[in-house]
Amino acid sequence: MKLNQKYLIGAILSVCAGQTYAAGLERSPQQIDALFESGTYAEVGYTHISPDVTGKDTSGNNISDMAEDFQSLNYAVKTDINPKLRLAVIYDEPFGAKVKFEGDNNFIATNRPAADANTRVDVKSKNITALLGYNLNKNVMIYGGPALQQLQADVHLRGLTYGPNSGYNNHFDDIAVGWVAGLSYAKPEMGILASLTYRSEVEHTATIKEDVPLADIVFAGDYSHSNSGTITTPESINLNLQTGLNATTAVYAKVSYVPWGTLPTILQY
Repeated sequence: MKLNQKYLIGAILSVCAGQTYAAGLERSPQQIDALFESGTYAEVGYTHISPDVTGKDTSGNNISDMAEDFQSLNYAVKTDINPKLRLAVIYDEPFGAKVKFEGDNNFIATNRPAADANTRVDVKSKNITALLGYNLNKNVMIYGGPALQQLQADVHLRGLTYGPNSGYNNHFDDIAVGWVAGLSYAKPEMGILASLTYRSEVEHTATIKEDVPLADIVFAGDYSHSNSGTITTPESINLNLQTGLNATTAVYAKVSYVPWGTLPTILQY
């Protein structure tokens, strides 16, 4: 039985607010710039986003701002172990989404208590990457290390949009490990730094807890159950370039390739 796949995909598509691709879940490019800093180094970053997404449902009802405010935190520390070896630990929150429908529309259930009448989705992630860099010579460095990733989601589907499955709930929480590897070239006296970094896919095998109203009807009972599923966050390739034009001016370029594809290829059951 694959009701979970259908309705989880539908919920995440709602989160993307009309975007065709699952890249709408991406909140961070997962940069590793701290590794290239000289000496002992630390940084902290905070981002607050207040999106405004409105529209109409298929019945023509108004949908007020469905995208909730969200925050993300990132930090990094780096130190030189010896003249050839350096270590960096980097934290970010690369994927996420937060949606809640309000008002009178097809994403609100009129037959449920007000506190549980809204379609709402909350996706969170946390990522810690540990990188060791080794200088092959004064210009070239290779680096790599593990990336520990936590992925969480809570999905609650309500209203006419979901027909007999209004009332569907889905929760998963999993921690998995990927890896990062790369190569850099630096010429500090000319302000030149180039790096090419590969970050692997991270495959989460989670026990997904579901409430499936349509199955309640079919099986004439409460069909709350747990089901094993696999969710894969995508690999990425990042190319960073920096060059100095003069003593006071530098030019930066960053290119990132993330093969998200369409959402159903990301959520595999």
